[in-house]
Amino acid sequence: MKKLLPLLQIKTRSELLDLKRQACETFGAEVVYFGPLEPNRRRVVVPLARSMIHSNGTQAMEARMQDHSLANLVVPEMSGALTKKDCARIERYARRFRAPRTYKVWKTWWTIVACLCEQMGRPLLPMDWETAAAIVTRMADVGYAFGTLRCVRSVMAVAHQYNGLPDPTKDHRFRRVFAGIAKVLGTGSPFRKEAIAATELRAMKDAALECGSTRALQEWTILAVGYFGALRVNEAVALDVEDVHFQPDGSVYLHIRKSKTEQTRSRWVTIDPIEGDQLCPVLALRSWMVVLGVSGGPLFRRPGRLGTLRSARLSDRTVSRIVKRYCARIGLNPEAFSSHSLRAGFITDGIANGVSDLELAYHARQSDLSTLLIYNRPRNNRRNLSQAMLNG
Repeated sequence: MKKLLPLLQIKTRSELLDLKRQACETFGAEVVYFGPLEPNRRRVVVPLARSMIHSNGTQAMEARMQDHSLANLVVPEMSGALTKKDCARIERYARRFRAPRTYKVWKTWWTIVACLCEQMGRPLLPMDWETAAAIVTRMADVGYAFGTLRCVRSVMAVAHQYNGLPDPTKDHRFRRVFAGIAKVLGTGSPFRKEAIAATELRAMKDAALECGSTRALQEWTILAVGYFGALRVNEAVALDVEDVHFQPDGSVYLHIRKSKTEQTRSRWVTIDPIEGDQLCPVLALRSWMVVLGVSGGPLFRRPGRLGTLRSARLSDRTVSRIVKRYCARIGLNPEAFSSHSLRAGFITDGIANGVSDLELAYHARQSDLSTLLIYNRPRNNRRNLSQAMLNG
């Protein structure tokens, strides 16, 4: 009996060949590559359907996604009575309904759903509640996390909604099954990326300024702005030079055009200076903009050869790699940190230093004060509550 294996991280070719041989012996299936293959991290998946098994699995998946009306998840179907220009305008704005990464995730899980339906011999569209329940229960039994199952449930829901079909995930019987999965697997992971403290940020600053290169200056500016602005990584990389406004009092206003919780309106983030300290984020921003020497375009750019800068915007994954690299330089475990550690670090240090929850939530653009508890991740400065109870 074939089973769907979770996505596995393959680091070497020998590991990939071992997995392929194990899949053939155990499940009678070949390994099909899923998504772009990076030299250091390979993602593979063993599908249930034998029709998906061949050398160029990625192209077959793209064709199968078109067959199953996945295109309607991106652009609504039109009658063709309008002109080409009007259709192009509608398509352009319809694509902005969701972020590009959301569409990419939809395509990923919709392909797996299509494979499972084909293996079970059930129709993909429309899908009944029993088929939807069978898909999520199979994936739960082979080790997928509950967060992944929520993504699968979402893509099944939007596929039916966008194609004008009844949504099987709203059936009370499916909801009962899904609630049971939530109780068995749990709805969240207790492991989160650790927060970067101000003392560790200072050590990163020293490591960056030792290099003295343009690339190191940009990396330090990203770290400083991400920490003191409590920015999400997509907010930081989306900044343009025109979004930075220095004020007479020494502070700087950052124009956040849109964020995770506010997609339709912009906000201003104020970063105050630190007088007489090289840790000052305003000083880092001024120095970087002088070196950048442009009046418009992306604020943070991809580095080129020989210390040059490209016109392309820095990606969020690059920022995460920067954070991990500097964590390794100062002796921290890079796998325990990510770009979100900067935002969590500012909130954690703010709570430890007695800053009010309202001030922190306003600065971090949190609509719910209870969210601050998720970002409070102390490591070294956590109070010993057991000892405090004994001391009265």
